[in-house]
Amino acid sequence: MPKRSLVSKDLKSKLRALITAQRDATDVPVDIPQMTASGPGMIEEAVELLKEHEGFRPKAYQDGGGKWTIGYGQATPDIRPGMETTKEEALKFARGRLREDSTTFANRGVPLSAGLLSATYNLGQTKARKYGIPQAIKRGDYDEAERILKSLIYAKGELQPGLPRRRVDEVASIRRSKPIPYNVTGTQ
Repeated sequence: MPKRSLVSKDLKSKLRALITAQRDATDVPVDIPQMTASGPGMIEEAVELLKEHEGFRPKAYQDGGGKWTIGYGQATPDIRPGMETTKEEALKFARGRLREDSTTFANRGVPLSAGLLSATYNLGQTKARKYGIPQAIKRGDYDEAERILKSLIYAKGELQPGLPRRRVDEVASIRRSKPIPYNVTGTQ
């Protein structure tokens, strides 16, 4: 029985175009499979980190930084006082956001991990890049990524009680992850 390809024909075509054109990977959108080299899907690993460290809150509240937040730490501009959500809605949002972040990083050649996705969900992509977390990981400088993450435990100058433990868990995930290599034939 022939091996089934883990990569769609469309993705193979995009990868071939990328190689042929020798362009930067950010020019070609790529939807990455939800898997790691072993174990459960990376998105689901990140969801578990969110469940553990964000917890679920069905009603909008202000987080330690004063942002209106709901569900599993969803702090988007549309969250308002009095809003409510269900676990199902909150998980749908979290998975969608984690997929978007993973695609963005994959397109930039950043090795993915549930820890990076959890940190980015918490900080936002703009802040994660501003602090240099994905850049350090891309360079393979995990000590620098750890230093940065472990420093990001404050909101408005105040230590946030759950963040030190969350950062330790995120760093552990980043350090044990390995890049997921794909070639145009779809094999790992």
